Amino acid sequence: MIIRDFKPEIWLDKYENDCDYNLSETCVSPMNLHQLQEVLNINEDIADNIMNLKLDYGAITGSERLRTAISGLYTGISADRVTVTHGGIGANSLFLLSYVNPGDHVITTAPSYLQSTLLPESIGAEITTLSFTDSNNWRLDIDALRAAVRPETAMICLTNPNNPTGMVLSDEELNQIVEIARTVNAWLLIDEAYRGLTYDAPHFRKAACEVYEKGISTGTMSKTFSTAGIRLGWIAGPTEVIDHLNHVRDFHIISVGCIDDYIASLILENKERILKRNIKICKKNLELVTQFVNQEKLLSMIPPEAGTTAFPAYDMEMGSEELCLRLLREKSVLLVPGSAFESEGHFRLGFGKPYEIIENGLLAFSDWLKQF
Repeated sequence: MIIRDFKPEIWLDKYENDCDYNLSETCVSPMNLHQLQEVLNINEDIADNIMNLKLDYGAITGSERLRTAISGLYTGISADRVTVTHGGIGANSLFLLSYVNPGDHVITTAPSYLQSTLLPESIGAEITTLSFTDSNNWRLDIDALRAAVRPETAMICLTNPNNPTGMVLSDEELNQIVEIARTVNAWLLIDEAYRGLTYDAPHFRKAACEVYEKGISTGTMSKTFSTAGIRLGWIAGPTEVIDHLNHVRDFHIISVGCIDDYIASLILENKERILKRNIKICKKNLELVTQFVNQEKLLSMIPPEAGTTAFPAYDMEMGSEELCLRLLREKSVLLVPGSAFESEGHFRLGFGKPYEIIENGLLAFSDWLKQF
């Protein structure tokens, strides 16, 4: 397999442990088990239960308890329409490697999470990329999508809410996308890693698997549920797809860890408590980010509607990688360059960390900008 670099991940792996103010983080303030116990406010002793778990393979496709809890995130989706994977990235990989063939036409978007572009491309698919622009408030151009679809289009890939812009598809936009996909019988794969973190109710917006017979939703415990460390995600879709994926997984996934399965089950069974915590953190931190951008003459931003990331633009004579490297070296503040998302003139700013880190990081960023 020949595959291009996954630039955001390479950037983070190289720099995220060498900064004082990590404004690249995409998760909502992760917790330890003691903090999780307190937030969930449940009677059972999580740590003691983990100590008593038998460390075998566990349920290969995810325990019935976990798959039932995941199905509860959707309307009209039963547990047999869910399979559990190694994180959301494992969910996307499992589906893409199973349903994209050489020569297929696949439509993707940018800026977006590049996995859904790079993996099909490496398989030999022909990629059409539709670009979001801040001049259009990061909205998907439905007419451009309609024009891009061909009779041989096999798949449309999106992220909703979008990473890095925080854009959320409206129900009307999603319905239009479904109708376009249906005209050519294409799969609709939507990475819904940040689903549930829409700031205004309803927090859980319509999902691909709920509205289309060939809709595939992938999810994760990493973002909305603050537990990237358990490396657990899932795919929700038609029963026949899940059955096929459960055969394919035998070659490269097998099962997730039983500890991960147990923790995810607890969180999803008590999701409203952690969701309340995380939306409060995101909204408070976003107010700080918005205030910062509005006072900086060299920056502008379309405010995100969901998630933990914003994608500000800057008006400076330098590339985004140079900007981010200089800011890191001179002020120990870490951002992700827009070039990593194939969108120069921007940077991704994550605001899921504790308030004090965001505040101090933005103060350092503001001081750095004074030289320009």
